[in-house]
Amino acid sequence: MRNLEIYKEYLPDWGPYSKKYMGVSRACEDGQIPGARFDLVVFPTLANSGVPVPNVTVPSNYHPWQAAADLRYYSYRYDLEWKDQCYAEVSFSQMEAGKVVIRTEFVNRTKEAQYGCLNYFAAMEYPYPYEYYLALPDKCEFWDAVSYDAYEYARPRPWDCLNPDGTKKGEFYDPDFIGHHGLGDRVNKDFVFEIRHWDFRSFGADEGDFVRYRRNTAKDYVSGVLYIRALIKEDREDAFYLLEIRDDERNRLNFRKNVVFRKDGSVIVDSNDTGGGADRKTVAADSECRRAVREKKDCSAASDEAARARTRAAEQGCPILYEIPIGRLPEGLHTISLISHGNSALELDCFALTEWEDRSVVRAERKEYEVHPAISHEEGTLTYEYGACDTKICFALLSPLVKFRNIESGVLEDAWISRLSNGDETFDDVLAPFGNAFPRKHSSPGYYHNSMIPSIFIKPGESRVEYAVIGDERWEISIEDCERIYRECRADAFSFQLKEDGRPYELSTRILGATELTNVVYPIHLDDGFIKHHTPGKRWDSLYTWDSGMIAMGLRDMNQGLAEYILDTYLAELDNKNYAFVHHGTPIPTHLYLYQEMLNHTEEKDHLLAYYDRAKRYYEFLAGRGDGSVTARFQSSLTTTFDYFFNCSGMDDLPPQMYVKEHAAAGGIAPVISTCQVIRTAKILLMAAEHLGYGEDVRQYEQDMNRLTDALSQAWDEESGYFGYLVHDEEGRADHILRTEDGENYNKTVEGIYPLIAGACSGEQEERLLAHLKNPEELFSRAGISSVDQSASYFIKDGYWNGNVWFPHQWFIWKTMLDMGEGEFAYEIAHRALEVWKQEVDRSYYTFEQINIETGRGGWFHHFSGLSSPVSVWASAYYRPGNVSTGFDLWIEFIRFNDTTEECCLKFRKYSHRSCVILVSMAARKEGYSVYFTDDFGLVESRAEFKERTKGTLEISLAEERMDGILRIF
Repeated sequence: MRNLEIYKEYLPDWGPYSKKYMGVSRACEDGQIPGARFDLVVFPTLANSGVPVPNVTVPSNYHPWQAAADLRYYSYRYDLEWKDQCYAEVSFSQMEAGKVVIRTEFVNRTKEAQYGCLNYFAAMEYPYPYEYYLALPDKCEFWDAVSYDAYEYARPRPWDCLNPDGTKKGEFYDPDFIGHHGLGDRVNKDFVFEIRHWDFRSFGADEGDFVRYRRNTAKDYVSGVLYIRALIKEDREDAFYLLEIRDDERNRLNFRKNVVFRKDGSVIVDSNDTGGGADRKTVAADSECRRAVREKKDCSAASDEAARARTRAAEQGCPILYEIPIGRLPEGLHTISLISHGNSALELDCFALTEWEDRSVVRAERKEYEVHPAISHEEGTLTYEYGACDTKICFALLSPLVKFRNIESGVLEDAWISRLSNGDETFDDVLAPFGNAFPRKHSSPGYYHNSMIPSIFIKPGESRVEYAVIGDERWEISIEDCERIYRECRADAFSFQLKEDGRPYELSTRILGATELTNVVYPIHLDDGFIKHHTPGKRWDSLYTWDSGMIAMGLRDMNQGLAEYILDTYLAELDNKNYAFVHHGTPIPTHLYLYQEMLNHTEEKDHLLAYYDRAKRYYEFLAGRGDGSVTARFQSSLTTTFDYFFNCSGMDDLPPQMYVKEHAAAGGIAPVISTCQVIRTAKILLMAAEHLGYGEDVRQYEQDMNRLTDALSQAWDEESGYFGYLVHDEEGRADHILRTEDGENYNKTVEGIYPLIAGACSGEQEERLLAHLKNPEELFSRAGISSVDQSASYFIKDGYWNGNVWFPHQWFIWKTMLDMGEGEFAYEIAHRALEVWKQEVDRSYYTFEQINIETGRGGWFHHFSGLSSPVSVWASAYYRPGNVSTGFDLWIEFIRFNDTTEECCLKFRKYSHRSCVILVSMAARKEGYSVYFTDDFGLVESRAEFKERTKGTLEISLAEERMDGILRIF
């Protein structure tokens, strides 16, 4: 089991972890309720204004502004009057662990005096607002359904060893189940949406689906009752199953009967013992049980109260507690099996075993989590005590004028904004509507304790600062010390420190960096616990595979420890039976590219090379060889990930993908990108395998590369000059390229050029694909590389990816241009991206997902960082001293800069027989640089050709025959 606790120094207890509102949060990882989080929302506003509360999921006037790489400092700017006229700078500084200084500076650049006020909202947040538990007698056995020994489907799923979101096979999350999780099959319904070619039914709907448990009962049960809390699915009234209990120590069958679970909460048990010799698939469920169903016989032993409880559960659509008398059960090890007869799906919650005489005690009860803290106020410090958190929360406002309000809601927008910006006592009931035209709102359970500084006056051209402190204990501090801590922590805020030529991009990349660092939330489910997780944006409350690798690519420049945290999180352990890698969404293996970047930028590689076997497991699954993968199911040898997510390319509305989805055609069509990713990642891992001396792995990668490169040739469309989606016949043989009704290749898109990135093209194909990429009428739009060829009949101006420019695939193309020696075009890609990014961020301070080609403006989520990380990579590549950038075909043994970044030495090995370029960003200086190839002893072998692309950034050419060497720059 990987130990993610070792990364805690990069993700402290206190940080920007809220999924709801911006401020500072404490992850209560040591608390009584798993996943609990304390939030303190900081909301500066102007009196009597309509400034919105800082909701992290929608635009709400605040902007991540600065952040330290270890989150000991971060800040956001709050627009009170647009733009840069009147605003507040809110910052959080941690000089010591568990102690946070909150500084809010109101800045007035207008010609009029301003009247501000400052709200703090304190709340305890839970993953779910309530929990169910089972009331049980002292003598009992209890286990949840997910703690099985075996769980199998009669029809195995492609994802049996790639269960989504770091779950166990069959596991899902639901607050109506005990422990907030249950067992069944929601993957087919909830996760692999739009993938209809498999037509799987939920667990229990197919005959032979079964689950097995091994339990060691500590006591004898004279007249036992087995309780099963479960939920019948698929609109059926009855679920027929075989229940078997075997005494493993005495090697005998204790119980084997057909059981009917009824949707009304009753249960029917076959009065005939089927005996120990019957095969599970031949046991008849038609006789006694079906007659009992017709006669509505309830064979359970429920009390009246239990019967009423299960009726209520049935009416509410919650799991029902079924009672099954099983007779005597001796102490010792037992195997309990539940095998479906195939008529109805069942979701299982938990099991319990009690004596018959204790049955009146057993019931499922719902408990609402307490949201109201015990609050004490002593010498200016508020102390919040919540049952969910073992730590007291101590909060002090260093202001003479403070008032308090109560908000009985879990949604701050339920409060009227005019009341939140007015401190008068007549406005204290902030949920009260004005007049009778609107109702009082209560969107969800919850409670906020509101501390308000109601009157903050700021003269024209001046500023006003308010301080507060919060932490795990009470502490005395002066305003002077608060200011000192703030200044010291702010000095550690990350800056790309770009050279003079890159200064125009300083603000836009700094805001992106701050957004990347603060787009981290808690809690996120993983395995049997919760983690802090960097999300593409706080609108996405989940794991995210390909976004996550891209996020880490950006974080690597700021804090390699955070990048490794993400790598460690997503690469599964070798003994993990539940998933080959953490999967959510598009399975583009960005973590393998991250792995290459980390290896190439680390001289002492042993620590990172320890991840190799886990990275290989990721690759093997995508190659169709490991963990039950079906990616290689076509006879054409092309791979597909359509069996795991509808979106193989990451480009949601890419026209050929939309066709596949709308026509439920994924069973017979192979995309281009899946095969290309396998080829390219094989080349990446081959380098590591060779370094480790794993000759057998090297040979396997070479075989994969050659086989899949040959297979890709079937997808080449000579007419359009793009690679197309390959349609297969019923036997899995390649048949034809997917085309529109008018015969146009449906994949005149970025995906259609992906064999270029894989290095799997002929010379002529390369020329044609490059021509598409460079053509401003086709892919190279004025905003950057378009997702869809602008000349294609299916190009639109207002799609999500279609009609817009995104950055992740441009990063792949940029790296490929370095591999191909296309330094000029690589620079054009990066420069255009930096320009359009600067234009939007400088204007709006928002980091949108994409740039619209028609308008040049950003769009969709406003605090996005996941797939936009390449922007900061390009800024570093061309304008940040001390940076080396390469394509995919280079292994870097070491990189050594001197303290002034005016000298550099690097050792490389090239894994392609073509010319390429290396970018080395040195300090800018007037006298320029010399570049030489040397031997291991520093003796000059020859002068290296290079071009100074930007001031101090050298584009060094490696000839086709130059396969390895040492470069010295001075």
